[in-house]
Amino acid sequence: MRTLFNRLIFIRMRRVFELLVVSLFLIIILTINSKWSSSIINDNNKHRHININNISVNSFLSQDQSLNQNHDTIIEKIITGQPNLAKYIHLDLKGAPPQPNKFYETFFNFIDQLNMSVKGIVIEYEDLLPLNGRFANATHRFGYKKSDIELIQTAAKSHRLEIIPLIQTFGHLEWLLKLREFELYRDELASPMVITPCLDLTYVLLEDLLQQTLDMHPNSNIIHIGCDEVTLTNSHPKCQEISMDVPERYINHVKRIVSIVQKIRPGIRILIWDDVIRSEQFINNEKLLNELKNLVEPVAWNYHPTFDDSYIYSPIWNIYSKLFSNTWAASAFKGGLSRLSMQTNTTHHVLNHHAWLQFMKLSTNQNNKSFSAIILTGWSRFDHFMPLCDLLPTAYQSLISSLYILTTGKSILHDYVNDCYELMNSIGKDSQLCQSLPGLSIWSGISSLSLSLSQIEDRLTFLHTVAPSYNRKHLFVRRYELDLRLNELEMLKNDLLTVTQLLNHHLSELYSLDVIDEWFDLYITPILGRINATLIEFSPVRNQTSWSRRPSISIKSKIIMQCILPQSQTTPEKCLSNPWHGKGFCEPNQYKSAIDRCEGGHKSCDLSIEIYKELVKVLEHCSESLHQWSLTSQRKIVQSKEFGTTRAAWIESIQAVEKLAERNEDITKNIQHHVIDKMVAYKNSKYERSFLHLKKVKEFEKDFKKVQKPWLELLNKINEAKQEFHHASRKLHHAKRAENVIKTDLGTTDEQKKKVKDSVHHYESETETCRSTYSKLMEDMKAKQPGYQEEMFKILSRTDDFERDRLNQFKLMFNALQEAISIENDARHTEMSDLFNKAIGKHNINSDIEYFNKHYGRETKTKWPVFEDVHESCHSL
Repeated sequence: MRTLFNRLIFIRMRRVFELLVVSLFLIIILTINSKWSSSIINDNNKHRHININNISVNSFLSQDQSLNQNHDTIIEKIITGQPNLAKYIHLDLKGAPPQPNKFYETFFNFIDQLNMSVKGIVIEYEDLLPLNGRFANATHRFGYKKSDIELIQTAAKSHRLEIIPLIQTFGHLEWLLKLREFELYRDELASPMVITPCLDLTYVLLEDLLQQTLDMHPNSNIIHIGCDEVTLTNSHPKCQEISMDVPERYINHVKRIVSIVQKIRPGIRILIWDDVIRSEQFINNEKLLNELKNLVEPVAWNYHPTFDDSYIYSPIWNIYSKLFSNTWAASAFKGGLSRLSMQTNTTHHVLNHHAWLQFMKLSTNQNNKSFSAIILTGWSRFDHFMPLCDLLPTAYQSLISSLYILTTGKSILHDYVNDCYELMNSIGKDSQLCQSLPGLSIWSGISSLSLSLSQIEDRLTFLHTVAPSYNRKHLFVRRYELDLRLNELEMLKNDLLTVTQLLNHHLSELYSLDVIDEWFDLYITPILGRINATLIEFSPVRNQTSWSRRPSISIKSKIIMQCILPQSQTTPEKCLSNPWHGKGFCEPNQYKSAIDRCEGGHKSCDLSIEIYKELVKVLEHCSESLHQWSLTSQRKIVQSKEFGTTRAAWIESIQAVEKLAERNEDITKNIQHHVIDKMVAYKNSKYERSFLHLKKVKEFEKDFKKVQKPWLELLNKINEAKQEFHHASRKLHHAKRAENVIKTDLGTTDEQKKKVKDSVHHYESETETCRSTYSKLMEDMKAKQPGYQEEMFKILSRTDDFERDRLNQFKLMFNALQEAISIENDARHTEMSDLFNKAIGKHNINSDIEYFNKHYGRETKTKWPVFEDVHESCHSL
């Protein structure tokens, strides 16, 4: 028995051993197969690329770009990073400049601690510098102070960062040339983009600008003078005096700017954008480009995710290597994709840096010369007149990822990165550094907002697809699904308001109110307007419970007739969109008509401001047109063949007409000061906001609700008592009918008769009890009704006073407008009449006729031909 048992144990152990051997063999095979498969996949990945349409290299900031690629993944191809390449971060302050005391110290500290070879900051100030003298009234009203510029430089120095001021000196001077006092400096009269290089005064102006800038940056050893996207036309009259083609004039201007900068600060290095000198007209004229040799350092910018061959193999790179000691690169970490962008596209910008690394490696192999540094540009507007795009905190992910790929050659799967802490962990950095990033909550806030807006866009698209205007017009829609989506839209609207309220608080931590207002007007107000318009448009169909036969022709005329009221009607229209019409004020929720009136008053104030601002723009445009017309007309008269008193009278009459422009400017100022500014002040004082609500209106609503709450509770009790009384009455009625039937039924037993009779007595008692309760509640209501109505009317009277005050302000506004445009006792009108009289008085017809005759006509000496004999000297010829 023991032997048998041992044999069984042996057999089982052998089977286990055999199973282990087979398992081990399978594991070895699978491992080999896995390595072989991985090798194939990696080989395939080496040839994988993102499908991106090549876009013209010189197209940035002059046209919108659209990418057709899927940005869900980042290129996995191995590429060598540039850890020792000097990196500079560009801050574009012409859009959303951060408040200095809340941004620079903490941001510079973060960049310093990031330890990714960032050597400095290129700051494009535009109109933000605290300039004085001739520029005092040209700069930003809420620009930086000198103490702010000192704060920036102190913070940079403490974190070993160099400040490079970027001052445009040729193109992109819109901030200055847009103003009337600097019109004469424009290359083209109608366009404030480019300053003319044909006026000596231009260089006096630019020297003043550069002198003040460098005075405020005493430690800067590098300056960027811009000069990109210069569309020079040579149309200024002074340009006709010296014949010179556009490329030559461009080079001449740059040389004069370099001379001015070197005079102010000898030895300073000067950077210049390279897009103009990279064009064919310079590539084909190397001799002309040679005039800039060692005077400047070109900055080659390209913001695309892939570089086309014409860029990569351009002969300009060989020319740069011969002419310039240093050539810089410029990529983009934000603002390089779309004019209107709420959130930075990180993938696009990381691909741009990947392309730069590839190009730098190829360029080094070809020219044996590498780029000296790279500027990571962060644009806030495409130009001075373009909308605000990509707030800096939304670009933190792009900036960090771009620095990371430049340094290491590695990229990050951004789909799995939700915040700064995850991002820092993924690149092997201390996530606690995120705490020093200013405005970090703006990053997460706008990310949440973007998600909400995407959901809202889906609902709006759906609603307008399943219920287009025709269906809504004829009240012909499918209710259930529509109600569901409209309810979702209302909830999403509330979520949006909550998110924006929180975001408004976060934005105020970094930006001034004018930036926040612009950003909300660009990215929030339009979608809220679409939501509100949709809810109003769809409100009639939400109550639809029956539908007409097709075709729905008569419905249109029915709606129109319901909406038309006599012209004398001044109360809210009796229309489908007005839920307050035809009900008593003290009925439940009818107080909202008064609230609606107060909110409507606020909207009317906004509307009046908007309308009269438009009027100001019209008048300003008219004035500008008159000034331009006057200047052009006088030039034409001077260049014509007219002369004498006629020419003088003609010119002075033109100048007299130009006084209309000054008259318009006076009217504009009066409307601005006495109409718009007063209405703005009134609105701000009377309609104080708590972001989402008007405080005074909210107070009225709160008081109405407080008074109506016990009344609504009483009404609910009355309705319940009424229903119980009616229900008991119906049961009593049925019981009495049963009793009458039983009385006539001879087969009914006494027990059944008694049971029915008891039931009647029971229901009579119940009905009487319910009647008594119902009656008492009604008496209670009648007793409370006068007090309730009085309290409601008291609050209503307060809203009347509130509205009366607004209407009085409107009357003052109408009077101020009349006074602003009145010509009675107007000095300009009198001056214009005097000028006309003076011009007409100068006109002397006889004097001009006499002048002509004296110099060209009857009084001139005519050389008549005379007979000339042959002189003796002629015989010898």
